[in-house]
Amino acid sequence: MNELTDNYAKVLFDLTIPEEYIHETKRICSECPEFVKALASPVVTKKEKHTVIERVIPGPVQSFFKVVTDNGEADSIFEIFASYDELVLRKNRVVKAVFAYVTKPDDRKIEDIKNMICRKYHKTGVNLQLKEDPSLIGGFILTVGDDVYDRSVKASITKLQNSLVRR
Repeated sequence: MNELTDNYAKVLFDLTIPEEYIHETKRICSECPEFVKALASPVVTKKEKHTVIERVIPGPVQSFFKVVTDNGEADSIFEIFASYDELVLRKNRVVKAVFAYVTKPDDRKIEDIKNMICRKYHKTGVNLQLKEDPSLIGGFILTVGDDVYDRSVKASITKLQNSLVRR
């Protein structure tokens, strides 16, 4: 993400459009990448782009989408949505985290992990992505923002090897 896409995301966020319209627009763009390509194409006229936007994009998002397209930034719409999603998470005091594991934790353990993250980062919720990674050998890696908690067997072995090499 960059400053331009962040600025568009802030504008979209400040418009206070109901989230269901934003989600529907994201779904349309994801399911039909040709639509986004057409809006980014210099061959398609502004009028044609506006006509398609009015037919495809939910009403409350149309004006925003037209401005993005008119400014030649339609191909950045996915980055704009990603930045918008970050703003929504921040507003809702939700943090994103990734939990990489070898053996998937049970539901109770996942809830414990979420609760620990909420307490540590003073958040009300966690958007936790679970990711299987057999290369860890055992243990886990928890990434919350820029913080990485590597409790994997792989990291322990590497640390031990490095300490033996230095001797």
